[in-house]
Order: sequence, then C-alpha cells, then structure tokens
Amino acid sequence: MTGIFLLILAVALTGPLTGQDVLIRGRVIRMPEGRLLAGVRVESARTGSSTMTDMFGLFSLWLTALPDTLMVSAPGLIGSPTVIRTPPRMSLTITMNSDGATLPAIMINAAETGRDFAITGSSEWHLSRAVIDAAPRAIEPDIMRSLIQVPAVRFTTPLSARPLIRGYESEFTSVRIDGVELINPYHLGRILSSFPVDGTEQVSVRTAPFAAGDGDALAGIIDIEGREGRAHDTEGGGMLSLISASAWAGGGSPNLAVFGAGRAAHISNMPIGIFDRVPYNLSDIYLNANVPRESFPLKVSLYRSRDRIVNTDDTVGMEWGNTVVSARSLLANSGGLTARVQLGYGSFSEDIQDGFARKTHFDARNRFSNASASFDVSIVGAASRFTFGIQPGWRSVDNRIVPLSGARGIDSVDLRSRYPTLGLYGAWTRMIGPGSLNAGIRLDAGNGNLIWQPRLTLRAGLSRHITASAGYGRTGRLYHVVGDPRPEPELLFYDFWLNAGSDGIPVPIVDHFFLGLKSTGERAMGRVSLFASTARGLVELRPLSSATGSSSQFRTGRGRTAGLELEGELAADRNGDLALDVSYILSVSQRRWSTIWVHWSQDRRHQLRVILKANLGRKWSLTTIAEAASGAPVTPIKNILYIGTIDPRIGLRRHPSAFRAGRIPGTENSAIGPGVFHVDFGARYHFEGPGHGNWQLGISVINLNFGPVAPSEPMLQGTTIVYEREFILPPIPTFTLRAEF
Repeated sequence: MTGIFLLILAVALTGPLTGQDVLIRGRVIRMPEGRLLAGVRVESARTGSSTMTDMFGLFSLWLTALPDTLMVSAPGLIGSPTVIRTPPRMSLTITMNSDGATLPAIMINAAETGRDFAITGSSEWHLSRAVIDAAPRAIEPDIMRSLIQVPAVRFTTPLSARPLIRGYESEFTSVRIDGVELINPYHLGRILSSFPVDGTEQVSVRTAPFAAGDGDALAGIIDIEGREGRAHDTEGGGMLSLISASAWAGGGSPNLAVFGAGRAAHISNMPIGIFDRVPYNLSDIYLNANVPRESFPLKVSLYRSRDRIVNTDDTVGMEWGNTVVSARSLLANSGGLTARVQLGYGSFSEDIQDGFARKTHFDARNRFSNASASFDVSIVGAASRFTFGIQPGWRSVDNRIVPLSGARGIDSVDLRSRYPTLGLYGAWTRMIGPGSLNAGIRLDAGNGNLIWQPRLTLRAGLSRHITASAGYGRTGRLYHVVGDPRPEPELLFYDFWLNAGSDGIPVPIVDHFFLGLKSTGERAMGRVSLFASTARGLVELRPLSSATGSSSQFRTGRGRTAGLELEGELAADRNGDLALDVSYILSVSQRRWSTIWVHWSQDRRHQLRVILKANLGRKWSLTTIAEAASGAPVTPIKNILYIGTIDPRIGLRRHPSAFRAGRIPGTENSAIGPGVFHVDFGARYHFEGPGHGNWQLGISVINLNFGPVAPSEPMLQGTTIVYEREFILPPIPTFTLRAEF
C-alpha cells in the first residue's frame, strides 16, 4: 500500500499544472464587530472547489479560471457573493452578518472538494452551537453526546459521553479546547461532558490520518472552538436544567471583546453505588478575550472544571478537575507568508478515597499536566504550499493507586515522571489539475523515544459535485492513557498513565488507510468511506476473567480495524427546514493479546442511524434520532465449577447449600450479545419572554421506545447460565429553560 502512495507522489511531482490557476487569499470577518471567523466555508461558484477558514479567519483557495464568484457559508450567518474578475493584488476581506433568524437552518454538509490547501485528514465534520443544542438531551444539552450526529462516532450507551471513533478506545481520541488538550472532559463520571454548550462556537471532529501538525492523538481529534464576545454589542443569557444552572455573557469594544460562560450543579444525595446518599457538586467556567486587530490579533482563553463527590465524614468519595489555558496570535500574514504561534497549558487532577472497582477497594491520587508552545510557518508559492512547525513542551505525570482490600483486581501503581517533549513537522501541498496532494512527516520525541509519522493525502475533483480522496498516515504517542472500559452509568472512573518505552510498556503506533468518495448538490450529500488500520504497542487493563495467575494487571498487544461508512443527507427545501440524515456503518475491530485475534470489547459490527430534523415555522424545532446496532462481544461461560467440602464420614456433601458455583470462561469475546435499539426525541419551543428576550423551552426523551441499550454479560442463576443486560435504562425525560438577551 505504501508503494502505491509513493507512486502517486512521483506522478504528482511531475504532473502538469493548469496555466490559468489563480491563488486567492483572504480573511472572513463578522460585522459589525469585525470578529475573525473560523470554520467558514469559502467555495468557488464555477468549480465547487472549497476550503475552510482557520482559527484566524484566513483562507487560501485556487481558482481554475476567471471570472469566478466566491460564496461563503456558516450556520446562522449570511455573506454576499464576492465576484473576482481579475487576479487580486492583495488579500481579500469578506464580511458576514447574522441572518436574523430565531431558528438557524439545518445545513447540509459541504464538500471538501478538489483544490483545497486546508487538507486536514480523512474525514471532518463541523457542528455549530445550534446543531449541538438541537440534539436530544439526557439531563441537559451536551457537547459529546451531540456527536451522535457524526457517523464515525459511537457510544456504549445513550448515557455515555465517551466518543469511540472508528474502532478505538475513547482514550485514543484527543479532546481540545481552542487547540489545547483537555485531559478528562467529563462530569458525573463519564455521563456528561464538562464544557458548557453556551460557551461553544463550534465543534470539529477529525478522523485519522491527520495533517502533519496534529500530534498526541491516535484515532481522532475533537476540537472545541470557544465562543467570543461581540465588539459592538452586549449579549447574555442563562439556562436551567434538571440538575444545573448556567449563564453566559459577552461584549466589548472594537479593540477588545470578552466572553464568559459557566455552569454549576448540586445534587444532595447521589443514588448510585458507593456514592449512595453522598452530596455531589460540579462546576465549569470558560473565559475568552479577543483582540481583533488586523496585525497581531490575539486570542486568550481559560477553562476550569471541578467535580466533588465526598461523604460528610470524608472517608469515601472522589474529586477531580481540569485547567486549560490557551493564547494564540498571528505573527505574520503578508504576501505568501503566514506565521502563527500558540502557547498552551493543560492539567488534570484526581483524588479517590476508598473507591471500589474490579472487586477492589483502593485510594488514588493522579496528576497529569502538559505545557507546550507551537510555532508554524506557511509559505504559499505559485502552485505549492510549504508548512513547517515546532512544538516544544514539558510533561509531568504522577499516577498513584493503592489497593486497600478485596480480590486485588487493581495493583499498586506509583509513577512519577517529568520530561521535555518536542514535536517537529513539515508538509508540502501541491495543486495537480483539479486536485491536490499533501505529503508530510511528523517527529515526536520525549522520554528517550522517537516516533516518525509519515502522512500522505491525495484528493481529486472528479466533477463539480464529486470528490475522491485517498490517504495513509501514521499516528503515535509518547504515553498511554488506560481507562476502565465499563459502560456508563457507572459513576466511579479512574485512569492509568503509563510512559511509553519504559518498564516494558511499548510505544503505541497506528497506521491508518482510507479511501473516500463524496457527492454534493444544492440540497443533498452522499459519502462513502473505506477505512482500515493496523496498530501495535496497545495496552489495556487485563479482564478479571483472565487475570488469574498473571503477574500484571496490564496486557500489551496489537490491533486491527476495517470498515465501511455510508452517509446520505437530504434537505426538502433551500432553507433546510426539513432534513434527513441516514448512515450505515459496517466495521470490524479486533485485538491480539496472545496468540489469537479476538473482537474488541466495544466492537459493533453493524450500525444504522437515522436522524430527522424539522423546523416548524419560527417557533418549533424537532430532532429525532433512531439507532440500531449489533450487540457487543461477550466472553461466554464455558463451564461451571462446583466447589464444596468433603466429609470423611459420608463423603462429598451434595446438598446445594454446601456448594458454591464458579465460572470457567470460554474464549474471550467469542460470543456476540443481543443487539441494541433506541429512539431519542427532542423539541425546542421559542417564544418572547420577560425582558423582551428570546426564550426557549427544551423537551427531550431518550430511549423513548423502551429499547434495550445496555451490553449483556453472562450470569449464574443457581446452576443455570443466563445472559442479562448490565442495566435496564427506562425512558429519561429532560426539561430545560433558556433565556437570551
């Protein structure tokens, strides 16, 4: 496969270029405040070629012939077409304004077609705040669970906020706020994500392989772009849900715009597991400051979250929290040169007192932090773009877990390490007729390891509406995050951080391949993606069923995945007030921990998802999501072992009360459990309330059909083996009230 890509590269480097090609560079801003807009699609009306603006609102797009017209699109915004008759001598400025609609139209995914310098990976989806808010809610609007609208993302249950991307663990996905990694993005264990929806501008999901500049991720990247204040206007609002209260506000002047959003909740008596009748508090806050200058624009953001579940006598409970700080600036943007810089810091802390998992009581004290800087330069030439970057950093890990009692399903861990890290990358993009080729390489170094990661992507515009793409890329990471694979609604969670390349822990390396075909029209979109990967150096917690006699609670091995994604979207009218999205995924994900390949514990062979969205006038909006999937793999019970006592006078006691039954497991994950099916419904009603504000009443019910959603596991009922759901999830209603001023 690598040889094929090298052949494509050789042909590309000698291929002819179109003589009429014109490079258009510019920026997109929102009026009247002059805010630089990220994630805006800029498209050629003549050919359909398109690109997305970066974090500073900048874009580069090739046009094959003039005259042509540039069209811009973004949820909730409108922009006038820009006619280009002659090659511009300087960069363009395109303005957009609010469309003034109470309900944003449902937008069909735009194509990533042909001649696009902004090559990021195999597949990419962008969800605006309005799309996130429209998803059916469990407890309250949630960023992570709203990603059910992305075909590449799966969840173990409707209550889970842990995204599983294309056959890999959630720990293989990097979640970022304004480009800086958020170590643990969850509240309530892993049932709620910890970033407030009202502090979000948009969320992007990218699947591997990535662009050369993306590191510290193995399978996917979820990038949360924070919301910014309006320089010429003041806005604010709040929301009440069943458990929390949140508020947000923003505003400023032409020289400085600020924004802040926060959320807090208090539950007096947690009703689940070891936290029964224990008070629980959560909070999160996001602050953003933006200096929207044309020269050296600056964006600074701060995020903080905290969770506390502690008994009144301080003997049982958990506390955990995150801190993320980001500062970004555009150092140069003139001619064909663009230079950017970003400084970031992310930290996570977790303390557990007398927790219970894997049949073991334990204490834990975990700390993880990463400070980094990123500097990259892009040079755009007549038909090529060169990008170079350097990312120095410093990582600190303290992972201490002490078993207290029980069957010792958790071993003692005491890891303390600090070391510098360095990322270097370079990429070259060249226009080839109606397509483009991107070749890059990345090096990550730290703790005595060097990880080389070549990446190659080829895209071709087969017609105005059809795009083909192919690619290969390697991803690696200098550390492992090993989490508890149990599905929600378990509230207790814990993670192990292991330094790769030391103490027998391998370096994780994943090679990704993909082929894609995408077709778009004015009101329809269709997409076919083939993906495959091979992985080595994987680490996971050893299942309790196979832990007997083992010297370590961890096991290492290899992985492989392969799959097919089919997705189609259709809007009934130009405004997108009625839209249907249907996706089907066929995938296989396996692991080899010893001599045989076994199914991954969260593998789902088939998945069908149907999403229907409707705007009914300017008051009501409805979203319905139906999902059916194959059952998760199960380790069957091979036999039952009866353990009793022998009385020398009468022999073996045969009375049932004198025996206890033990389970002898069969081959790991060799059986498939029953499938799952659920229907989730959400409705929003908009009205003018007190204070002449825009008010919204949200009503949602997940698992509306009483469908089975939990994985099954083998159980013993006397001497009979039965397979039962791990829990029964009833329909869960949710009510929210939001006001905007």
